[in-house]
Amino acid sequence: STIALLLQHLCITLAALSFVRERQTGTMELFKASPLEASEILVGKYVAYWVAGALVTSGLTGLLLYVLDVPMLGNIGEYILTLAILMFTSLGFGFLISLVSRSISQAVQFVMITLLASIFFSGFFISLDQLKWYAQLISWFLPASYGIRLLEDIMLRGISVQMLDILILTGMGLLLFIIAWIGLRRELDGD
Repeated sequence: STIALLLQHLCITLAALSFVRERQTGTMELFKASPLEASEILVGKYVAYWVAGALVTSGLTGLLLYVLDVPMLGNIGEYILTLAILMFTSLGFGFLISLVSRSISQAVQFVMITLLASIFFSGFFISLDQLKWYAQLISWFLPASYGIRLLEDIMLRGISVQMLDILILTGMGLLLFIIAWIGLRRELDGD
């Protein structure tokens, strides 16, 4: 469960600071003048941050499996798939934060609020079934909630992934990608 929370936080932080920094350094003006489409810029950022997240995840997985001797009772392919989708969705969440934030400090505050919400409402700190229904509602919007549940099933219980959780996490990631793409396109067009 820790790896899901750390991975979500890393991806959200990297993405959340992305466009805010580029607005402050003037790089966004270069994007506006370049022949690049919003989709090309966004996909490039997704790939770059996804690779960075994958490298960190590889190191964390190695530490968990070979140093801390955390068992891997399930399928390694399902483990990798879950982490890949978790990173994709978390990056979308971060890009959304980046597009609505007007300063680095505002982006960092949104990231910290997301981290605190994830600690308390994702099943990391308190089991979701012990929360009231309105607190569980918050967990439905946090990628870590699905990542924690899926990774615990795969690693610790040896249970195959719950396709509903995979589909929800993937759908959330696609929706966030589309929202980020529309937001970036509008910003580049000057609307």
